[in-house]
Amino acid sequence: MEPREGEWLDPIVACVGRCALNLVLVDGVPASGKSTLARQLERRLITAGREVLLVENDWFIHPDIRDPWALARGLGLALSGRSVEAVESALLERFLDGLRLGRFMDGLGAAAPELEAGRRVELCLEGAWWNLALPRQWSPLRRELGPGAVVLIEGTLSRAVYHGRFPVHLSVLVDVPAETARARFLTRNRVAETRRNLAFSALAWVSPAFRIAAEMIGRDAHLYDFRVELGSFGAPRVFGRTVEPAKT
Repeated sequence: MEPREGEWLDPIVACVGRCALNLVLVDGVPASGKSTLARQLERRLITAGREVLLVENDWFIHPDIRDPWALARGLGLALSGRSVEAVESALLERFLDGLRLGRFMDGLGAAAPELEAGRRVELCLEGAWWNLALPRQWSPLRRELGPGAVVLIEGTLSRAVYHGRFPVHLSVLVDVPAETARARFLTRNRVAETRRNLAFSALAWVSPAFRIAAEMIGRDAHLYDFRVELGSFGAPRVFGRTVEPAKT
């Protein structure tokens, strides 16, 4: 019998909670395969009868991500010898749009009690594609969700962004060598639709940027509920801690 698409993700699907609102975070270095995994996980969850909202944390990137000097200062900060924690905090504050991200988090926080009361809610996302060479037109994304819904968020350092505000979540680390991710980034950058802006692309021309990102995420690798080795898209391997599905 041929395996179903994304069947290898079923151990993760089985551990997604059954609370009124369930948050799943997919983390990893840029171009590690987070989007590929998240889309397959979304389809597996829908097949399992779950209502899913897939969110790209890239939507909340600040326009400064297009400024070469801002990125150069960010890389300089990362190489400054400060602690990984201090560098991570400074980079997130500098390159995430706190207003749009804050509104989304506020919406998530307000949705939880409504869903627990059995009511449907509408979430509104205000985003942009500042990291693309040719940013696409964006209009606010409005999505209605009911009790038991899954909000699936994928993006580099997503756990660092959301853990403090939403400590109850399921986390998945997409684990690939930094140089493999960098090679994938350069390959993806040859396609006009997925090409990153010049400032962001320049980071891929120097390997320290990917190495630093891997160090930031890797230091907490043991805290993720699942680790997925995705060095080969054709042979993914899933490793998980003992995680019991949360129930209401």
